[in-house]
Amino acid sequence: MCSGDESTIQGASNVSNATVTTEPEFRVVTTSNYAMLIFGTGEITGGTNGIRAESTSSGTITITTTGHIEGTTGDGISAQNHNGTDISVTTGSVTGGQSGIRAENDGDGVLTVNTYGNVRGTSYDGIFAENHSTNLNVATGAKTEVTGGRHGVYAHNTGDGVEDNAVKGCFNWLF
Repeated sequence: MCSGDESTIQGASNVSNATVTTEPEFRVVTTSNYAMLIFGTGEITGGTNGIRAESTSSGTITITTTGHIEGTTGDGISAQNHNGTDISVTTGSVTGGQSGIRAENDGDGVLTVNTYGNVRGTSYDGIFAENHSTNLNVATGAKTEVTGGRHGVYAHNTGDGVEDNAVKGCFNWLF
C-alpha cells in the first residue's frame, strides 16, 4: 500500500508481477535523469488517476499498457514532462472521470499518444495532448472510439515541429 501525497524516486526501480494499491492523490515524481518507464498488461484502477507520471528531470516518460486503465475521478492516464525530452503513451482501453488520457510536454522532445482501445473522458477530453516543443503525434487504432465531455481528441502543438494526427476510429470531436 502506498500512501502520502507523493513518492520521490532517485534512481531506477524494477518490479515484476507487482500489485500496487495507492491512496487517492498518490503520485510518483522523478528528480533524476531516469525519468519514468511504466509497462503493464493488467488492469489498473485509481481512486483519482489510473496512472499519473510527472517528471521534473531531463529524461523521458514512457507508458505502455495493454490492460484497461481507469482513473475514477481524475484522468485515466496523466503524463506531464516539465524539463525532460519525450513523452510516449501507448495503451489499450482507458477511462477517466475527467480526461481519458492527458499528456502535456513542456520538455524538449516529441509527444506521442497511440491508443488501441476505446478511450473515454467523462467530463473533459477523451485524449488531451499538448506539446510545447517539437513534434506531436496522436494515433488511434482501427474501430476505436474516443469520446469526451468536451472533445474526443484535443491535440495542440505550440512548438516548431509537425502535428500528425492519424485517427482511424470514431471520435466525437477533433480540435
